[in-house]
Formats: sequence, C-alpha cells, structure tokens
Amino acid sequence: MVASVEPLAVSPAASAHSDQAAHGQDAPEGFASLFKAAEAKLRASSEKLVASALLLPLLNRMQSDPFRSDLFNGGMAEDSFRSMLNTQLADDVVHRSDFGITERVHEPMARWLRSQPPETLQRIAKMRIDTLG
Repeated sequence: MVASVEPLAVSPAASAHSDQAAHGQDAPEGFASLFKAAEAKLRASSEKLVASALLLPLLNRMQSDPFRSDLFNGGMAEDSFRSMLNTQLADDVVHRSDFGITERVHEPMARWLRSQPPETLQRIAKMRIDTLG
C-alpha cells in the first residue's frame, strides 16, 4: 500500500522569504545589519565633517602666532607633523565627546538613509571614507 504525500502548507511570510532568497535579496535580518553598517559610516562621516570644519581650524589657529610659545616648542619635528597631530586631536575630541552639532549633521542623513533600498545601504556600507582630505 502506497501512502499519499500531501504538499506542505507554506505561509505567505515563508513564501515571501523564499522569493527574496531566490532573487538574491536579503532577509530582514540582513537589512538590519546593512542599515547598521551604513549608519555607522554616516556617523563617522558626520564626525569627520565636524572635526575638519570646526575643530581643526581652531587647533591650527591656537598653535599659530600670537599663541605660540618657545616654552613648549617641539622643534622642527613638531612643525613637520603639526597638521597630522591636529587632525588626530580633532577626530578624537569629536569622537569621544558629545557634540550637539555632530547630531545635527547626522540626523538628516540618518532620516534619508531610512528611506533607501537595500542596494543603496549595501553601497554605503562598503564605502571607504577618505580621512586624509
């Protein structure tokens, strides 16, 4: 005697998930991780913008005349590497502190990011941020 096999019932959610997998689309968990990665890139970009546009000019100005002193002069090495030091200091200050302006820069970009399709999130998540210039 041969038993008949009935097809399994598939829920609409499972069907949609299998359709997404068949077409190469990520599941919602993949979307969440893409969104987090893209948002981290945007936050880093916001911090870099605030550091280079706000703090870096202040640090450069503070280390020039009339604030310059021979008492704390690092010599020729300091003169050669001052711009790199100031860039690192500005990046660290913005990253480690709670600058309201960083949030003001980041929030419109985060709102835009929430409306983007997964393909855009994937491109943003893979993007390299130019920190040197």
